[in-house]
Amino acid sequence: MTRETFARSGPSGTRTSLVFFATAVLLLLLAGCGGGDADVTDSDSSDASETPAETSEEAKVDDGTIVESGFGQQGQYAWVTALVRNDSDHGGQTVTVNFNVLDEAGELVASGSQVSSFSWADQEVPVATQVDLGKRVKAAKIEAAVLVEDEGTFEEYDPEGWQTEIPGKVYQPEYSNTWGAKFTVANPSAEPLDGSALQVVCHDAAGNIIGGSSAYPELIPPSGKILVDVSSVYATQKPADCLGYHTPWM
Repeated sequence: MTRETFARSGPSGTRTSLVFFATAVLLLLLAGCGGGDADVTDSDSSDASETPAETSEEAKVDDGTIVESGFGQQGQYAWVTALVRNDSDHGGQTVTVNFNVLDEAGELVASGSQVSSFSWADQEVPVATQVDLGKRVKAAKIEAAVLVEDEGTFEEYDPEGWQTEIPGKVYQPEYSNTWGAKFTVANPSAEPLDGSALQVVCHDAAGNIIGGSSAYPELIPPSGKILVDVSSVYATQKPADCLGYHTPWM
């Protein structure tokens, strides 16, 4: 990984299905994967104390790579993210990520999982979810494992003309101790766009993931653009940058 280990979950609603995997099930899946295209697993871990040098290697499998992973925490909730890259020559695969959250003692304090998909070859997709840690619990590290299933469940799309990674403007909302980010999201097509997703990944100055969130614009006019205001990004410090990953087809 060159940076540190956020598909849709949170207080605003859910458009993708949440799937929870126990650690034992993931190990069985990993053991059962052969050389076929149906099931591919990959894993990664991110520690709040790790330096970029300690997390420089990408965890790679045949059809998917966890490029980076990390988390941000506000109160008893952690926003956990894995940026997964499609290494195949097509889209349409199902991408499932399980997250284990550990405290400073190394004890497993919570788990959560999320489902997303690849829409085209070489696409990088943030797969993220909110995890309830319970009161007075502080996350120190997360471990992420991904399962890529190439069963044609989702459609493949052509990304030509679409800006899929959008830099955000980081700001602090008035009378708030949290941070937000604003993104200009464009629709280059001649048709109205509804049901798209914007997944947000925020980093510190060292390039480690320290927070994130998601937004789901209801409508972007034909050949138009909108301002997407993500007022809270689950970060405990001001991010050095926030990137929005736009998926036009949900």
